[in-house]
Amino acid sequence: MAVGASTDLRSMQAGFSGQGAVLAAELAARGITGSKEVIEGRYGLYKTYVRNQPDWPALTQDLGTRFPLLREHGFKVWPACGYTRATNTATLELRRQHGLKPEDVETITVIGGTGATRLLSEPIELKRRPRLSIDGKYSIPFTTAVMMVRGNVSLRDYTEEGLRDPANHWRM
Repeated sequence: MAVGASTDLRSMQAGFSGQGAVLAAELAARGITGSKEVIEGRYGLYKTYVRNQPDWPALTQDLGTRFPLLREHGFKVWPACGYTRATNTATLELRRQHGLKPEDVETITVIGGTGATRLLSEPIELKRRPRLSIDGKYSIPFTTAVMMVRGNVSLRDYTEEGLRDPANHWRM
């Protein structure tokens, strides 16, 4: 299989990290201890991957009181690539502010964005009609169409039935 190919596992990979974090927290809460050398030990994170000594003051400053990751990352509202958030949000707001219904809209045009916008929009014919769940989740035309038609995007929209539903294929 080629790198970057569409697979079901692609949409699960982030969940494994979360699962590991929850499991670690549950085990710690029950008094289970792990290796004390996991960070600096002979086979620890720093010697194996970073190949440098940890800068403990930088790593622990404001630990538990400041959460810089939250400034740059957010929680997924819809089960699709994060780069679909802007168009999903804009479409939802236009529906709400103007009381738009699908039959009120002839076509939707997305202009601008990042390189990721282009990646999630080309080739346009494949992005308009994705055949696989993962391809739909990485498609701005498809997720925007679903948002316009349904007013939400759900996992159901990425099932075989949802991908084939003619209502989900908008004129973009």
